[in-house]
Amino acid sequence: MRVLPDSVTPYKRTGLFTSDNVPDAFLKQHSTAKDKWGVLTVQKGSLIFCDDETQEKIKVAEPDSIVIKPSARHHLELEGYAEFYVEFYA
Repeated sequence: MRVLPDSVTPYKRTGLFTSDNVPDAFLKQHSTAKDKWGVLTVQKGSLIFCDDETQEKIKVAEPDSIVIKPSARHHLELEGYAEFYVEFYA
């Protein structure tokens, strides 16, 4: 299970993305910055979070979230309609 450390606080949040306007960069391998955590929250539908380091694929469905570790290489796969946002912590 991925859990945020107690020592981090939120500093930035993306707007709401949908399957129709998700940035192409999210669908390709990318990573969070060093010492920066992310929390991806699905508000509607579902998507697949792909951990490119472990090859693990995790379905994230409304109203669930997934914690993204610092510098972790990952990408998203869509499986139908989804609405989601990412909040960043440092």
